[in-house]
Amino acid sequence: VKTRTCCDGILETHRDIIKRPNDRRSIECYTLTNGLKLLLISDPSTATAAACLNVIMENANPIHPFTIFDGGNLELFKISNSTLKEEQILKFFKFYEKYYSSNIMSVSVVSKEPIDKLKEMVIPLLNKIKNRNISAPKWSESPFKPQQLKKKIEIISIEDKHQLLLLFPLSDTSKLNFKSKPWMYITQLLNQTGDGSLSKYLKKKNMCTVINPDFVIRSEFGFKEIELKLTEKGIDRVNEVIEAIFQYINMIKDSEIQRKIFDNIQNLMRNNFLFAEKADASDEVIHISRLMQFNAYGYSDKLSQFVLRIIKEISNFEFDEQSFNNIKRGYFKNLNNLKSKDALSIASTYTKAILGSINWIDDEQIAVEEKLSFNRFQIVMQNIFSKVFIESFAYGNYESKEVIKLADKLAKKLKCRFLMLPSHHYARSTISASVKLQMLVQLMSPRFYNVLVLTNQLVFAHTVLRKDEGYNVGILFYIESSNSTEYIDHRIEEFIKFFKAELEAMKSEEFEDIQKKVLTAYKKTPENLRSSADRFSKEFREGTYIFNRPDLSVSEAEKITKQDLLQILDDYMICGAKYRAKLSVRVGDAQQKAKSVPAIKFCSES
Repeated sequence: VKTRTCCDGILETHRDIIKRPNDRRSIECYTLTNGLKLLLISDPSTATAAACLNVIMENANPIHPFTIFDGGNLELFKISNSTLKEEQILKFFKFYEKYYSSNIMSVSVVSKEPIDKLKEMVIPLLNKIKNRNISAPKWSESPFKPQQLKKKIEIISIEDKHQLLLLFPLSDTSKLNFKSKPWMYITQLLNQTGDGSLSKYLKKKNMCTVINPDFVIRSEFGFKEIELKLTEKGIDRVNEVIEAIFQYINMIKDSEIQRKIFDNIQNLMRNNFLFAEKADASDEVIHISRLMQFNAYGYSDKLSQFVLRIIKEISNFEFDEQSFNNIKRGYFKNLNNLKSKDALSIASTYTKAILGSINWIDDEQIAVEEKLSFNRFQIVMQNIFSKVFIESFAYGNYESKEVIKLADKLAKKLKCRFLMLPSHHYARSTISASVKLQMLVQLMSPRFYNVLVLTNQLVFAHTVLRKDEGYNVGILFYIESSNSTEYIDHRIEEFIKFFKAELEAMKSEEFEDIQKKVLTAYKKTPENLRSSADRFSKEFREGTYIFNRPDLSVSEAEKITKQDLLQILDDYMICGAKYRAKLSVRVGDAQQKAKSVPAIKFCSES
């Protein structure tokens, strides 16, 4: 750390920043003159831009700050008594004056702008925050006193879920060695799924399907959490599950610490850091800001062995009736939970099922639950496995000769023959339609929101482009409102007419600006290896095999004219259009009386 007063507003410049070898971003860290810690990340690829916990809080020591929820509520704004409201506002200002201080704040900024420009934009603003020279409040004491521990709290969920959460409070986590991370040791052992593991034991007993251990730090106290997804048998015999967990933990306590487990954890964490994919910018700044308050081992040489092992396991796979029943039970639980979701989620689910080529709606699947026996499942799966079609896709740190060698091994192991890829030239014609619709959505979306939400006081309105297996394209309108579904449908029809009139009157400069945005999106380079690989693997999944799709899309986008988009509206969207096809999925509350609306004349061609 180099400590000196340098540029305006900067007290210290921190030089000891450790980056991953493949991290090409410019990163600088400073302490400002008001004590605020600031991390700037210049990344040209950056885009412009729960009930269980509540119950736990309510059962903690009521005088501990842990019981105060992170977010507020709207009660303050509902207070009609002016005196009470003024008292609450004074409390806000008192809190602000006491705790809002730059010396206990940390800020991280990720932007496509260069570092120098970021400093000009950010530092003058942040330096305006007053430094009150206070110490951030810390709580090392656990929020649970002896009288609040050794309790079993049962929560009845509106969804059909069986989960168990064990919470172990920790006091004064500052004494824990952050560099050695001792909590990772027990987490690693609880994550094991092989012979002798807790997971294997509970699954064999048909009591549990998943174990998720975690470690959470809040201020200077924390929790060791063990979350389990239980079966019907597990929830009925939950005390046996808890007993097994404590027996496993006691076994760990009574055993010597093994160096090889520690080394394995260390290597995994090192690889996660060195080879991590690029994170979402918003997630990254939150994570880094929190952190500011407080030799590589590759797998390329093992990849072929790993793939061959997977194929071997699939080839020799034997179906287990107990596992089948657990998976079946969980699958149909999720289907039955659909009714507890919000209206938009339900509408989206039904839309995808209806428009999909091989999809079934949830009600159709639920209807066959009783008929789906283990014997019938075995017969069907054996038939499927006897007619498997495999496509291989390798991307990344892998040479072509190695891929060909691996493909030969797979062919011999599976006794299969190679087939030529289908040409699918007819799929290329849909690229032009897809790009035009993408442009149409870019123009429609802001207007759709402004007209339907701001003008008509609807709750939510959104427009998206829909693609189905690379061939069929269309536009989806999502709306949520207290009005009747008939009225909402009518408003969409009116919007389409309104939008056509706006497009006809649109100036060429505005149209060209939208066209540039679409071109920029198609030209954008994938942010990481996974995104890049996904672009290619999608062509395999959809059977289109157009691996130069971005280039073709750019070529098509450059040719689009305003008349092209008006033609789509006239041919496919305006009421009475020659090729118009429309699906309306409406989800409403039968118990709730919809607002009365005047008689509406509907499009006869809908």
